[in-house]
Order: sequence, then structure tokens, then C-alpha cells
Amino acid sequence: MSSIKNPLAAILDSNKFTGLNYQNWLRNLNIVLASEKLLYTLDKSPPKEAPADISPEELTVGIRIHPPARQRKNIRKGRETINTKTQLQLNRHS
Repeated sequence: MSSIKNPLAAILDSNKFTGLNYQNWLRNLNIVLASEKLLYTLDKSPPKEAPADISPEELTVGIRIHPPARQRKNIRKGRETINTKTQLQLNRHS
């Protein structure tokens, strides 16, 4: 994260995910996403299409509020990968 706009995002930069710190890392991720009003991206899908009577300005804001499907897919895929790696590491240490 070279150009961090949100000072809270530095939390993620200084506390990178290592596998065994999943709970702390996830808590920090939730804090940062909540501060950016992006927490919904972990659980919700955006509307399928914009209303026909929407202005260009509202559409631009809507794109910021509802990220593209690819971004949501990457977030979900990342969470699944993290959960799998964490489980594997926890199983090795048990």
C-alpha cells in the first residue's frame, strides 16, 4: 500500500496476514473497510443494473458505493483462500 489515503489503512500494512493471526487481521480489515464505508463488500452484492432515470453523477457515486463484480469476487476468493490456509496451519499446529 504505497499511497495510503486512509490513515487506518496503515493498520493492514503494518499487520499483514501471516496465517496464525487471522482473527486479529480480520478485525483490522473490518475496521479499515468500515472506515471507508466498504464493509458491505464482504457480504452484499450490488444491484444488477442502475435505474434508467439515474444521472451521470449518481451513477459515478453508485460505482463507488457498489464495486464491480470482479472486485467483489476477488474479495470473496481472498477470504476463502485465507480461511483455507488458516485451517491448514491450525491443523498442523494441533
